[in-house]
Amino acid sequence: MEKNRFFCLLLFFFFVHSTNAQVPGFGRCPHVNVMQNFDAKRYLGLWYEIQKYPFIFSIGGRCITATYDWNSDRTISVFNKQIRGNGEENSITGTARLVHPGIASLKVSFNQSPFSHEADYNVLYTDYNDFAVVYSCTSFLGLINAKSVWILSRSRFPSQYIIDKAYEVLRDNDISTLFLSQTDQKDCPEEIHYNVIENFRH
Repeated sequence: MEKNRFFCLLLFFFFVHSTNAQVPGFGRCPHVNVMQNFDAKRYLGLWYEIQKYPFIFSIGGRCITATYDWNSDRTISVFNKQIRGNGEENSITGTARLVHPGIASLKVSFNQSPFSHEADYNVLYTDYNDFAVVYSCTSFLGLINAKSVWILSRSRFPSQYIIDKAYEVLRDNDISTLFLSQTDQKDCPEEIHYNVIENFRH
């Protein structure tokens, strides 16, 4: 009885503190192959969210974008934006930092709860010009985990070839595509593109 009570409390505590990751599992976070020789400078700029695992920020949202730029302290600014079901624009800002130079493993935190704690942001693969596959996983005591996946594109409407390439990256890492849902990018306002690379501080 005490074990069952402890486990229920454990599950409650974990999911209260990891509501940003919405696909639960048991055990530790599985190993994934994070991209090597990662060029953060080429990754900056505007990305459109194409597909994702269920995620609390984007529930009921459409026209979801993420924009990355350099901060003066060499961290990366994060600006996520969407249009909610009532037509209002909603956004959240944060900061990302590379854990190790040249490896696409980052820690990201945002300016409001429940995203204020640092979470993993792992780029499994990107060609910088067309698409990126991003993965995050949180584990608690090695007993349970919660995973998030995003497929991003430089275009609102990438070709099926690009989607297939992104799915191939997920399959190579034994990550299920069953939980992916399509992000609505139709009838969206035009985004402003700008050269964020010029903002890099040498």
